[in-house]
Formats: sequence, C-alpha cells, structure tokens
Amino acid sequence: MSRLRFRPRRDIVCREAVELVTDYLEDALSQAQRRRFEAHLASRLRFRPRRDIVCREAVELVTDYLEDALAQAQRRRFEAHLAHCPDCPEYLAQMRAIVALAGRVTPDDLTPRMREEFISLYRRCRDDEERDPV
Repeated sequence: MSRLRFRPRRDIVCREAVELVTDYLEDALSQAQRRRFEAHLASRLRFRPRRDIVCREAVELVTDYLEDALAQAQRRRFEAHLAHCPDCPEYLAQMRAIVALAGRVTPDDLTPRMREEFISLYRRCRDDEERDPV
C-alpha cells in the first residue's frame, strides 16, 4: 500500500508576492491565495488587509452602485456588505424606489410652491457645503 506524502503548503516568497500584487488589487485571487499573500505582507511589511465596507461607506456608494459606476473590486466589496448587513439592502431598495418614482416626475408635475421649496432646499444645502466643506 503506497502512502501519500503530506506536503505542507509553503509560504509565499517575495518573488511570488511581486507577481501577485496586481491580482490582489483586482480581487482576482482565490481566498487561499489572498490569505497567503496577506500573511506574507503582514510578516514583511506589517501590512493590514483591506477592511470590509461599513454601513456609512455603503450609503455613500449607493448612487454609484445604482448607476453602475463602481470599480469591479469596489462593487464586489459593496455587494459583500449587502449580503451580510441587515439594514443596507432595505436602504438600497428604498433608493431604487425613489429613483423609479423621481424618474417619472417632470417639471410640469410640480406646483409653483413645490418648485420654490426645492429651490430653497437646494440653496440651503449649497450654502451649508460652502460654509462647512467636507
């Protein structure tokens, strides 16, 4: 009976790490490769891997997500957040509904009072941003 020889998975050497940088940045590595790559960087550079998106960041990305304007890696991180967050999918659904409804409103649908309220709101927001830029 032949015995299979156990071969432990070897660590990544620096030469291999250089070759993997592009794939890592484009999220093109398998999870195992990603873990080995991050372990190598952590041991050599005191590297901290990219953290998951938090809800506040997700809210800021919703518009770009709906407009399909996120980079592929950012889109994957956003969708991973949606898969595990109990609240953000509901917020995304609300934003989709708002976009669907607002897309049907024309200037002729607004009363003069509504127009004035929108203009006033816009001016207040603009003035606030000028006073306190982010």
